[in-house]
Amino acid sequence: MSRKKQLWCEFCEQELYAIEENGAEGHTLTVEIYPGRMISAISFAPDPYNGQPEECVVEIPMKYCPNCGRKLAET
Repeated sequence: MSRKKQLWCEFCEQELYAIEENGAEGHTLTVEIYPGRMISAISFAPDPYNGQPEECVVEIPMKYCPNCGRKLAET
């Protein structure tokens, strides 16, 4: 008897999944998830000295789907 081939979950099929949250004092956090590639967190906050927006980015490589655990193709 052969195993059923597991299909991609709904999360894996998306090209981009984004969450944006606006906080107090002009702070903005955007989390972008690119299934099969990476999770990217981008934050904008005003610089306390000149008031200009400052950007901070963190990128985390994604090797497994965070929803179903399927191993994702390496790119």
